[in-house]
Amino acid sequence: MAIGIEVSPSAGIRSRLDHPVIDVDAHTTEYLPAFLAYLDDEGGPRLVDRLRSQFAAGIGPTETAWYELSGEERFRRRSVRPSWWVATTNTRDLAASATPAIFYDRMEEFGLDYSVVFPGVGNVLPFIEDEELRRLSCRAINTFYAEEFRGLSDRLTPVAVIPMHTPEEALAELEHAVRELGHKVITPAGYVWRSTSEGGSQGNNKWVDTFALDSLYDYDPVWAACVELRVCPMFHSHSMGWSGRSSISSYMYNQIGHFADAGEALCKSLFFGGVTHRFPAFRAGFMEGGVAWGARLYTDLVSRWQKRGAPFIGRLDPAGIDRSKFEALIAESGGDALRRRTPNQASVERLTARVETDLDEFANCDIQSVQDIRDLFIPHFAFGCEADDPLTSTAFNPGLPLGAKVTAIFGSDIGHWDVADARDVLAEAHELREEGVLTSEQFREFLFLNPVRFLGGLNPDFFAGTVIEGQVAELGL
Repeated sequence: MAIGIEVSPSAGIRSRLDHPVIDVDAHTTEYLPAFLAYLDDEGGPRLVDRLRSQFAAGIGPTETAWYELSGEERFRRRSVRPSWWVATTNTRDLAASATPAIFYDRMEEFGLDYSVVFPGVGNVLPFIEDEELRRLSCRAINTFYAEEFRGLSDRLTPVAVIPMHTPEEALAELEHAVRELGHKVITPAGYVWRSTSEGGSQGNNKWVDTFALDSLYDYDPVWAACVELRVCPMFHSHSMGWSGRSSISSYMYNQIGHFADAGEALCKSLFFGGVTHRFPAFRAGFMEGGVAWGARLYTDLVSRWQKRGAPFIGRLDPAGIDRSKFEALIAESGGDALRRRTPNQASVERLTARVETDLDEFANCDIQSVQDIRDLFIPHFAFGCEADDPLTSTAFNPGLPLGAKVTAIFGSDIGHWDVADARDVLAEAHELREEGVLTSEQFREFLFLNPVRFLGGLNPDFFAGTVIEGQVAELGL
C-alpha cells in the first residue's frame, strides 16, 4: 500500500491474520446489455424479447408487475411483494460487482484473498417455466461468466447456473459448464415448482420438488455427475412466495430467513433421500442462510432417530397398548365428562389402531447408529454465513451431538444491499473474534480451513494456480 493512501478497515484486519481469507459468496451484478448479447448469440432476438417479457412479468415469485397493480388488485390476487433495491447503491462497489476486473483489483482493499462469485440475475434463470428460454438463458449466462472472468482465476471464480426441471437438462448444462467452459463451481436450482398434473393426475395444485425425496424424477445421475466432475453444488435459491413468505405488502416479511428455508427443504431431501449414503464423496453447500438452521437440523435428525429410528419405532406401536387397562383407567380417573359416557369401543380402537406401512423413515440412509447420522451429514454439507451473523458460533457449539462441528463458511455478499461498504465486510466478520464469539482457531476454520475442506475435498486441484495454492498445500489435507 503506497504511503499516504488510507488502509481500509478490512485490509488492516487481513494484514494481521496469519491465514488467507476465502470468500465463498460474493455476487456479480450482471451488466444486462452484455449478457443479452450472449443470449442473442444463442437464440436470436426473439429469445431476447421473450426474456425481457419474463423480467417485466416476473420470474417465479419475483413479480415486478406488482408495482403496476393497485392495492386492491394486490389484495385480490395475493400478489407477493417482490425483492426491490437488492443491489448495492455504493457506486464503487456496484462497479466492482458488475466488472470482474474491478473486483479483482480491489480485493486487497476488501481484505480478501480468493472469492467465489455467485450470479445476480443468473440465480433466477433456472426457474423460468419456458424450457427453451430456460435452457438457452442458462447456457448464455454461463458462457458470459466464463468469458468475463477469464484471466482472473488466481483470485476469482464465477459460478455456473444449472437448470433442474429434469435430470436430462441438468446433465446437459452441467457437462457443458464444467467440461467445455471450465467452471469449477455450480449453483443448481434448489427446487422446482411442479403441478399435480405433471405426474399424470388431474389438478392445478403446486408442490415443491426438492429432487431427492418424493421427486418426480430420479436425480441420482446428476449427483453422480457432480462427483465425477468434482464439483460441489452450492445452492442459493430463495423461498419467497412459499407459504409464510407470501406477504403482499412487506418484502422484509418475505425475505427474512428465506434462504435458510429453501436450504433446509433441500438439505432434508438430500439426507432422507439417501443421497449422501449412495454417494459418499458428494458435497453440497447452502448459501446465505447461516449455519444455525444446519446445526438445528443435525440435532433434530439425531433426536428424531433416537425416538423413531428403526430400533426404536416399535416402542410407539399401538399394539402394545393394553386396551382393557386403558378403558379401566379412563373409567376410574377420567373425570365427570368421561364417566358420564359409555366407553365407545370404536373410539378406543381408533386411538390404538396400527396402520401397516413403511415404518423406518431413515431406511434410505441405512442408519444403524447416531454416528451414521453424523457421518452422513457433517462432512457432506456446508453452510454459508454472512459477516454480520453472530449465530455463526452455533457451528462450534460443544453441545452438538457427538461433539460434531457443523461446517460454516464465510460469504461476503458483496454486491447486495446489506453490504453498505465492501471495505468493511472482513472487519465486520472479525468482530466475532474481537467480541469472543469465536476463538482465533474457530475464526481460521470459518474463513480458511472449512472452505478449503469443502471445495477441495472433492477436487484436490481446486486451488491449483491460485494465489493461495501454497498455503492450501501446507495444510496437507
